Amino acid sequence: LETQSDGEGHFSFSELGEGPFAVSAVANGKLPALARDVEAGGEPVTLVLKKARTLEVRTVFEGKPVEAVVAISGDHLTRQLVAKNGLLSVNALYPGELTLVASARELASVPTTVALSKDLTQVTLTLERGGTIAVTVLDEADQPVEKPQLELRTRAQELITKKQAGTGELVVLGPLAVGEYQLFVSAT
Repeated sequence: LETQSDGEGHFSFSELGEGPFAVSAVANGKLPALARDVEAGGEPVTLVLKKARTLEVRTVFEGKPVEAVVAISGDHLTRQLVAKNGLLSVNALYPGELTLVASARELASVPTTVALSKDLTQVTLTLERGGTIAVTVLDEADQPVEKPQLELRTRAQELITKKQAGTGELVVLGPLAVGEYQLFVSAT
């Protein structure tokens, strides 16, 4: 079912069957909002449509723009996008924190956490020559672990990358900028 709100944002549905229901709202230039487990005839539902956030990322090496892959991760988002000519703009983001890491061939940036608290957040990621971590997951008997899951995190526990490895596979993570990292491994 669909309806439109009035000029003050009020809306209602009539002749609903048994719930609970999920109620969503959308509007141009705003992020969608959702309320779950809403009961007909219950308390009024308030949905707040927040303004979308924009993230601009500049990637540089030795002070000059460099094309790089930017890994973006957070509670609501995990993607890798290309900063063409050293510039990347991502629109329609929800408020919150994101961790950013850029890489280009043997270059990498230090993982950086940004808060999307304003309409526009701008950050510059400086790339430097990086290294790699090579891992093969073995058990106590030095036998390969079946299909391990690897998670590389910053010292502050922010996810940089995760990878499902094959049994006995040599996994190369990087390039990584100089810094402290934590590697978590799990298997079922």
